[in-house]
Amino acid sequence: MSILACHNPAMRWPWSGIEEELRLMRGEIHEGNARYERLIEEHRRFITQVVTDMRRHAEERERAVNDRLAEIHEQNVELIVEQRAGREALFRMLDRLPPAPGTA
Repeated sequence: MSILACHNPAMRWPWSGIEEELRLMRGEIHEGNARYERLIEEHRRFITQVVTDMRRHAEERERAVNDRLAEIHEQNVELIVEQRAGREALFRMLDRLPPAPGTA
């Protein structure tokens, strides 16, 4: 006979109360499953929120990078136009210079 059976009059014999214990264990398992399902659902919501936030931040960064690239492209186009204009002006000045002495 177990120690619990000695102290609990409802459990005189070691096999008495087994059905009750099984019922309690099933209830605990069911409660454990419900708890597990709640944790899984909370985890799903958390992961969904994290992924949503990450996508939003990635889209914001992508927009910022694209804006900066557009600015850089515009600056490059302006530099190319300025260089072209400077080069053409230089060639025009060179064309107006008299020939060097001793050449001809």
